[in-house]
Amino acid sequence: MGKMRFLAYAGISSILAGAVVGIAAVERPNFYSACIAISNSGLSVMVLLNVVVILTILFGRGLQLCLFGQLRALELDHLYEQTWYTLTEAFLTMTMFRDGFNVEFLGYFSLSLFLRVFHWISRDRVDLVFQTATPPSLLEKLRLAFALGLFWVCDFMLLRMCLKQLFNSFGTFIMFTFEFALLHNNIVTSIGKYVLNLAEQKYLSEHEDEDTWESKGMWMYILEIVTDFTRLVIYAAQFVFMLKPFGLPVHIVRDVYISVASFVGRVRDFSRFLHARQQMDQQIADAREGDLVRDNICIVCREDMEIIQGQSRRSVPKRLSCGHVIHHGCLKSWLERSQRCPTCRTPVFGTDPNHTPWNVPRANANNDAQNNANGNAAPARNHNGTEVPVDHSQNQGNGSNASTRTTGTVNDLPTNAIVFERDITLPTGWTALRSRVTPEGVQQIQLNEDTWATVVSNPAQPQRQSSPAFGATPASISTYSTLRSQDQSASDSIQMMFSQLEDRVKSALTTENQHSEGEIRQLRTMFSQLEQQLRTVEAQQVSLQNRLQRIEDRLNHQEQ
Repeated sequence: MGKMRFLAYAGISSILAGAVVGIAAVERPNFYSACIAISNSGLSVMVLLNVVVILTILFGRGLQLCLFGQLRALELDHLYEQTWYTLTEAFLTMTMFRDGFNVEFLGYFSLSLFLRVFHWISRDRVDLVFQTATPPSLLEKLRLAFALGLFWVCDFMLLRMCLKQLFNSFGTFIMFTFEFALLHNNIVTSIGKYVLNLAEQKYLSEHEDEDTWESKGMWMYILEIVTDFTRLVIYAAQFVFMLKPFGLPVHIVRDVYISVASFVGRVRDFSRFLHARQQMDQQIADAREGDLVRDNICIVCREDMEIIQGQSRRSVPKRLSCGHVIHHGCLKSWLERSQRCPTCRTPVFGTDPNHTPWNVPRANANNDAQNNANGNAAPARNHNGTEVPVDHSQNQGNGSNASTRTTGTVNDLPTNAIVFERDITLPTGWTALRSRVTPEGVQQIQLNEDTWATVVSNPAQPQRQSSPAFGATPASISTYSTLRSQDQSASDSIQMMFSQLEDRVKSALTTENQHSEGEIRQLRTMFSQLEQQLRTVEAQQVSLQNRLQRIEDRLNHQEQ
């Protein structure tokens, strides 16, 4: 529908332009006088400029197809967002240079907007082409390299030409000089990222046992800091040079503020990143076998974690202060973006009073469980093994709706709490965080944030000890049932996602002619979001199925 409207608009504009030229040719005796008549008519000039805009759009579309092919949905979204902001900035710029507004100014201004659009596409394409599931082909690499080189040459030539004009006449060319300097800085950054991505691909091809290039993060930080500093210098110089002859440059005040904030943030993050990498091996210990019993899935890469003699350093599991375990290499990559645990948001280094560790050492698990079985409250411990005071409040009601108050928060007791028989130790790797006794004399312990257990006395049953491989049968069955229900929920979510996708696609196909271009674009964006959610749910289901299979194997082994 958008293409049809553009074709209709282009056809009407061409007819009007032909009419303007034809009337001038008939009424004037020669070509020169006809051109003078057209240039003196404001309406004729507007009609011809409209045709020039259409030809520019067609040329840009053809250049885009040759250099980049079809744009992705994310690239289109970024393009529309940046275009609206740029047009608003353009109107503010025109108010400052209204005295020098002529055909030459309009030509340079249109050229800068044209190049800016392709710089946006180049930046997004460099970031996206190396993040796909399949590596880019040689043709895609060469085409992208040619596009980056072409735009760099254009920026350099235009910047050089504007500098020559600036020395001859200190006027409106000062704005275009700094504008092309910013474009040159952006394209150099894109070229730097492209080179780093190629270097990473070459490194991974030579080291097949590794999945990432650790030095890339360091070089990427340096490149972004240099880029932000250069952009800040350009904006500051533009602000100073334009302040006296043209007044306060309102259109770049926002850009100056963003550049300062970005540069300061980059330097701070880079300093924290270097400090974190230096402290990581000293302050974060390697995980033990007991740390992987409860959950051996790395939250970053979603791969199984194992402790094997002679394994690569990147595959070594590291135990954070909060108790979560992550691959050594994944932790290094995560520290480039954040200094907090990806699961519970606890600071990786240092302490945070607003967070308490979710896990305690595995060596204390059996002792805490034995204290619970004897009727004693099991104190909570931090990751160093020291006791943490816990307020065990007396609650009214039975064990199914009782609650515990700890550090000012109230946790409701689920109705499907696991039931342990007295004198049965907790499974290996399980942890008793806290305990309490209800008014009815029922002993209860908390295993994690969402799971509580009730300790009951059953003399008719013989004393049973937990298996080191898995643990007590009631807990095993309950864990198995919980994961099975999660797997079913994931399956239901996938079915719901499929239904939503089908409905959206049918709606877009059957009512496309009745929607505006903006609505169609929103439907496509929603389709991409639902597709990404579907992939996430499928990955979660695969992880749950793997855990279910391991639990089934352990249950079968215990029954035998």
